Amino acid sequence: MVGKKPQVQYLHFFIIFTLVAIEIGSSFNSVLLPHIKSHFKISDQLAQNSIALFMFAFGISALAYGGLSDHFGRRKIILVGFGIFTVSSIMAALAGSVEMFLIARVGQGIGAAVGWIVGNASLKDVFNGKDYIRMINVVHAAVGVAPALMPVLGSYVAECLNWHWSLDLVALVALIFFVILFISFPETNTQPQSLTLKTYFSTYADLFKNKKYLGFLAIKVLNVALMFAEAANLPLIYIEHLGVRAAHYGWYVMPSCFLYVLSSYMSGRLVKKYEVTSIIRLGILLIILSNLIVIIWSSMTPMSAIEIQCIKSLAYIGWGMIFGNATASIVEAASKFPSISTSLLISFEMIGSAVGIAVASLFFDGTVVPLAIMAFCCATLSLGVVSFKFLRK
Repeated sequence: MVGKKPQVQYLHFFIIFTLVAIEIGSSFNSVLLPHIKSHFKISDQLAQNSIALFMFAFGISALAYGGLSDHFGRRKIILVGFGIFTVSSIMAALAGSVEMFLIARVGQGIGAAVGWIVGNASLKDVFNGKDYIRMINVVHAAVGVAPALMPVLGSYVAECLNWHWSLDLVALVALIFFVILFISFPETNTQPQSLTLKTYFSTYADLFKNKKYLGFLAIKVLNVALMFAEAANLPLIYIEHLGVRAAHYGWYVMPSCFLYVLSSYMSGRLVKKYEVTSIIRLGILLIILSNLIVIIWSSMTPMSAIEIQCIKSLAYIGWGMIFGNATASIVEAASKFPSISTSLLISFEMIGSAVGIAVASLFFDGTVVPLAIMAFCCATLSLGVVSFKFLRK
């Protein structure tokens, strides 16, 4: 870090600001699904797929940000992308029809992709090896606080004031954080690269030949898709089918999210003593156990929201062990192409999440069982992938 601008030492804070704003938008829209459904008079499936649209747009646009930030610099691209997210958040707050709201959600997805991609690439510009893995886990832990707190805040704003105020708050936070980025975000890409379609696609071709990269990528995509499928399903299950008040929904998920934060932080420390694959394997086993208990319990007697969430806390601990370590392992496996490898990662994550939400919505029956079965199958597949020897090389 010698010779870098003074702002670089605070780089992870700027990245956290960006990602927190994006997570607030995602968390608020999840907890607001019952209100969005009622206000626009749409079906459960369309309400859930409003999140899938966000994810799909996120995934498609992610393919562009890595190469663009290599060529034009990290600062310019993060300002453009987050600017799109900010404008789209304002559009969502002002939307008077479901069509305009869905267009705004697509715009939010297009802009939101820049946070993780340029953020990861910027950190890789500055940190290497286990320092990079530790910093990624710190970012995951800090950003994980948003899904823990925002459902509580969003649900209270929705019930005590007006649900639409939550959208206004997202727009305001995005605008404030954009100003912070504009003033302070440093340029970490000191050696911009030329961008041609030939080099761009040849880099992607090289990534698809990298077994270690693809292995960790599969694990991350499967588990991110599960987490977002839960985010799209649980508000409707708890509020509309299990009688949880909208204002109380956030309190049900907050403890689990804090366990995710604690698990992410501890994973950053455990990586100094244990293999990354061992930590990831333990996380997957916790997810399998959590959902297996839900499936068996639900087959014997109906479960309350508290019972479901207590058992699912094991899965949140598991995700905390997986996400940061898998992300760092993915980027380390393709260290020559940190931004483009992250672009492909984020693209697959979000498109996979969109597909996961769409599939979960097809089998939605007001209970948690279809979601638990889907989670059990994906986690079992992840366990098979993490057993490959080439991931430990």
